[in-house]
Amino acid sequence: VDTPSDERSLRRSAIAAHDGMARRIVPCHTVFDGDIVFAVGLREGQVAPAHIFADSLAAELAVERAIVDAIAPMHRPSK
Repeated sequence: VDTPSDERSLRRSAIAAHDGMARRIVPCHTVFDGDIVFAVGLREGQVAPAHIFADSLAAELAVERAIVDAIAPMHRPSK
């Protein structure tokens, strides 16, 4: 995350990223799949609640989109 962040905001972003996984991977969060997300902050600082929400939402949507983009080529008709 390239915004001021602290442990609380990074944890929230990682949790939100898992929500993005759960919307696209079924089943998700089982004891067998090994899903994991790491959140790293590039700047330390005070974080406003609105920024925690915005960063979390961005993480959630980015992970969801990455999963869609990763599987899309497998579902295209071959020529």
